[in-house]
Amino acid sequence: MPKISIIIPVYNAEQYLEECLLSISQQTFTDFEIWAINDGSTDRSLEILKKYQDKEPRLKIFSQENKGVSAARNLGVEYAKGEYIAFVDADDTISPDFFEKLLRNSIEDLVAFDWIASLDFPHNITLNSEDFQNKIFGLMLQFEDFNTVCLKIFKRSFITQHQIKFPNGMSLGEDAHFVYRFLKNTSTLKVLPFNNEYHYTENEQSATRSIKSDAVFKKMFEEFYFNHQKIYSIPLEYNEIRKLKAKKLI
Repeated sequence: MPKISIIIPVYNAEQYLEECLLSISQQTFTDFEIWAINDGSTDRSLEILKKYQDKEPRLKIFSQENKGVSAARNLGVEYAKGEYIAFVDADDTISPDFFEKLLRNSIEDLVAFDWIASLDFPHNITLNSEDFQNKIFGLMLQFEDFNTVCLKIFKRSFITQHQIKFPNGMSLGEDAHFVYRFLKNTSTLKVLPFNNEYHYTENEQSATRSIKSDAVFKKMFEEFYFNHQKIYSIPLEYNEIRKLKAKKLI
């Protein structure tokens, strides 16, 4: 069983895909498998994956009709065999010691890089329900990067135990949904200092997208937070989040 299963949702990423795969192959930590889920790409992405597979035996490829990034990631989790699950977007790259740093002496359910250094977030914490509602959830609303699955490794057995999945059919906010479900249940979280180990690329055609504009943020908030009030207790209203955004906190 590999230590990590790395899941890459791929949709029309031919311009960036090989560089992404190379950054994973060159990791100083080597005990991993790669699941590339080709989500109905219409460009050369599948061709690039098959060609790269000839020199990277840890790479496994699955192709499906276009179902969206949530379905692609869920399928990767279903196939994964590693102790931990990691997600990398097909148009991004990671530093050579990315996984070595995340895994060092790790026994937690979730290990994450401290992606908001200015918050002085504690580097080892134990969560309870009150901590989550008062500390973590507010940060998820304030800071987009706090929601990403790409700066974290998740214990696979924990995902399976709590049946945590990305929501199919949700066009925005699927990362936040997954991270929220995980954090809501976990009690062991380690946060490590972040030093630009993950390198984002802005690509509107990729399987994932960046949430920047006012209108897009509002749509994400409504789809994720308003539509899930029956499931979760939501402590902040949209207007409060707009005030934070206006102050450039998000």
